[in-house]
Amino acid sequence: MGGVHQMLLAGMPSKQLTISADTADYNLFTAAGSPPFAIDVLLTINSGVHVYASTTATYAFDTGTGWAAGSKLRVVNNGLVIGRGGAGGNGGTGDISGSSAGAAGGAGGNALRAQFAVTIDNTSGSVVAGGGGGAVGRGLHAGDRRHRNTS
Repeated sequence: MGGVHQMLLAGMPSKQLTISADTADYNLFTAAGSPPFAIDVLLTINSGVHVYASTTATYAFDTGTGWAAGSKLRVVNNGLVIGRGGAGGNGGTGDISGSSAGAAGGAGGNALRAQFAVTIDNTSGSVVAGGGGGAVGRGLHAGDRRHRNTS
């Protein structure tokens, strides 16, 4: 993570954060130092940087909880905030006794969770939810005439 600067503007403490390298499961409240007081936070995600979820159960970016009333959160996203894609399905089986269908893929994960009011400037970036995993086809066995190319 890049530079962290703290300053005092208009009587409210403020903090500027920068994500300058690929980062998993980013929690803004934790990154800001879990402030117990109202604070103005500006987070910049640099161009070319991926903020991603490490699993489908986690969020790539989460504002977190615990913010004091009056806090102001702003994000300038110049990179990509990406939810985790779902797992692919298991393949079907096929043997002399028959075949079985493949299984559907798993659900994808979420990219962003706003648990506190946040303003996001996404003009030069993208927030992308994780897509579901693909399904897999039925297994075949050599004697299955329904699926044999006879030409």
